[in-house]
Amino acid sequence: MTGRPASAPLARVADSPLGFDRLTKKSAICLVVDGLHAGFLGALGNSWVRTPTFDRLASQSLLLDTAIVDRADLGHLGSAYWQGRHALVDDDAGSTSTPLAAQLSELDVSSILLTDDRQVAEHPAATFAESIVLPVEAASDAAADLDQTQLARFFAAAIEVVEQASQPALVWLHTRGLFLPWDAPLAMREEYRDEEDPDALATSAVPDRTLSADHDPDELVQIVHAYAAQVAVLDACLGMFLESLDRGPFAETAMVNVLGARGFPLGEHLVVGGQQELVYGESLQVPWMLRLPDRTAAATRTTALVQPADLFATLVDWFELPEQAAPTLLSDSLLKLCAVDPTWNRDRACSLGSQDQWSIRTDAWFLRGEQRPQGESRPQVAGELFVKPDDRFEQNEVAARCGEIVELLTAAFAEFQQFASGAPDAPRGDLPALDARLTGDRF
Repeated sequence: MTGRPASAPLARVADSPLGFDRLTKKSAICLVVDGLHAGFLGALGNSWVRTPTFDRLASQSLLLDTAIVDRADLGHLGSAYWQGRHALVDDDAGSTSTPLAAQLSELDVSSILLTDDRQVAEHPAATFAESIVLPVEAASDAAADLDQTQLARFFAAAIEVVEQASQPALVWLHTRGLFLPWDAPLAMREEYRDEEDPDALATSAVPDRTLSADHDPDELVQIVHAYAAQVAVLDACLGMFLESLDRGPFAETAMVNVLGARGFPLGEHLVVGGQQELVYGESLQVPWMLRLPDRTAAATRTTALVQPADLFATLVDWFELPEQAAPTLLSDSLLKLCAVDPTWNRDRACSLGSQDQWSIRTDAWFLRGEQRPQGESRPQVAGELFVKPDDRFEQNEVAARCGEIVELLTAAFAEFQQFASGAPDAPRGDLPALDARLTGDRF
């Protein structure tokens, strides 16, 4: 291969632990979909919403079963994706990694951001060489057909961007996804109705409300069916995008990450919509699929606890960037999980919400608290405890029966918080392993 920049990242079968079959420039495509509920994809256990594209992609990818957002806030997520910054890192904790796109420019790797969310494009770490912001058109009714939906317009632009991009490149595609107007054709909504169900929603307005304890179940049925139709639209649009991608040169060179930015509450805890930073799984747990060009780790699933800052570390590792920090509990490369003998060194995933709400997830438990622990003083938790992975939607609260587990998890969160703070007295290196009562089989 001739004409490449001397510094372009390369992989050979002789020196690549993932075994690429020929000399190749490395590229990466990251598709981030906001509002994508982990419970609505067939690959993650849903049996009634048809998602053939996501299911096929999962068969080609490493499927991350337990991806936990550290804060369901777009302002933070940019710092996690592009600087490896966990939400629990204090703002004045010291040095921050150079934004990813700026690092790539030093290696003559082009970077492109396409988004329909201006907040994403205006993030301080969005230092992409090229940034494209698509307008979102007002919509009051369902689209006449799939091609006229907002998601179809986004993916048509994404196909064009990828087709015109030069390699090596990082192409970042961020869509408001399920926060775009719900404009799926009515026929797609009707597919999920039974005879006794209420009529399909006719509006395209994205619901955002708190339900009363005695709400009409039919109201929620309408919302859930409309959401399912939006997921079906997303799946169809993703199919067109991947078909185009797999016909082009990026098919041989690009690592592809498809993931949710945050979930979408659908009444599991009486909230519908994403304006509140809920510290529950419907907001925090997101789908994530990582596909390598040679399909290493295809059709593999892992329950390793991963968080958004791991995408930064993964891309730094993939492009072999000079600014590689030692892996920590805060940010680590997912390529470790693609190896024949996968390794992972995180036994907890910690998250923040609004008004000092917080949570900690381990293999065996999920605890959400209402007041952040401060230093060595750990307040009595006014929160909820759920068994994992059995209680997927966090409906059976057991804190009153497991007081010792609550205390241990609260202490583990406080320990992680101190570690992340970067304070002079913060622990260095790895944290002590969690008490065996808090963990289960990791892989």
